[in-house]
Amino acid sequence: AGVHQYLLYCAISAAAMLHVLVGLMPEVGHDALVTHLFVPAHVAHHQAWHFDARTYVWALMPMFVDWLYTAGYLFAGETGARMINVGGILLLASLVQRLAQWAGANRIGASWAVLLLLVTPLTFLESSSLFVESIWSALVVGGTLALLRLHAKPANGRTDIMLAAVLLGGAVAAKALTFTVLPVLVLMMLVCARRWFTRELMPVAGFALLVFVFLGAIPYAKAYVLTGNPVFPFFNAYF
Repeated sequence: AGVHQYLLYCAISAAAMLHVLVGLMPEVGHDALVTHLFVPAHVAHHQAWHFDARTYVWALMPMFVDWLYTAGYLFAGETGARMINVGGILLLASLVQRLAQWAGANRIGASWAVLLLLVTPLTFLESSSLFVESIWSALVVGGTLALLRLHAKPANGRTDIMLAAVLLGGAVAAKALTFTVLPVLVLMMLVCARRWFTRELMPVAGFALLVFVFLGAIPYAKAYVLTGNPVFPFFNAYF
């Protein structure tokens, strides 16, 4: 068992280092060069992002992850932005391990889940170019894990529900696809309401809901004010 565990950890470390090495390479992805790397470079050059959808039609889309890339770019250029992307993948791997352990897996089983994630070709695709899915997935999985822990241990509910609100609010501000995940989480919260919805937790739950709405609504409110369409440039026929 010791040798098995040692070799498993070596494989995980090797896969993680491979992701880091790939992240150090120059950016060649079309999607990144058009949007996710262009935004940080534009901000570094102009010291601002002007939200001008007449020049860039995607200028008002949710870009929370792009702002994180911008922070890395301002400190360390393209490499800094790409390392934030790789960091999102490694953070997601850590969350997958915790999620597996929450579901009942032992340390070895959870480590195999991490290795499976790190060697999946789609994961290498995400680390080789600047997409938003690595950090977005970490936000969604982290928020979901916080809600699952809320049901399992309501005694720590204050921390878990606030953490879920911040992470899921960030996920909404990063990608509109989060709206397909939220109904499942809301249904789960309603079904298990008796386990966590106590009188002591009600004020915290209300405040957490306000935090979630505030964080998640920023890009959509910005788009609505400037164009009359909260999801611009999509569904223009409806707004």
